Amino acid sequence: MPAYLYRVRDKTGKLLEGKIEASSEREAADILRRGGVFITSLEEEKARKATLQREIKLGGGGKKVELQDLAVFARGISTMLEAGVPLLQALRSMADQSTNKYLAEVVGEVAQKVARGYSFY
Repeated sequence: MPAYLYRVRDKTGKLLEGKIEASSEREAADILRRGGVFITSLEEEKARKATLQREIKLGGGGKKVELQDLAVFARGISTMLEAGVPLLQALRSMADQSTNKYLAEVVGEVAQKVARGYSFY
């Protein structure tokens, strides 16, 4: 059974970290939620190792998002959400439209997590 690394906040806001075994990421999230905590991150242990390796290959996170790109993203997603576009669709659209490859990648990853049931806030 796969192991999942998690970071959660309890009802008092205290950050807790640990590992849980479950048949899927969704099951792990369900177990944690039933425990009355807010999930801030949940990732399969193997996937986390791959992410760390990718970050090392990309230069340890030295990528930049220009203020102009961030402003365009914020204005665009705000407009879409105010117009009633669903969050997931708005995120995917903004990722596709971004001219900043790094911002597009990050927004795409956020969209994937939202699609898997993570909270946006």
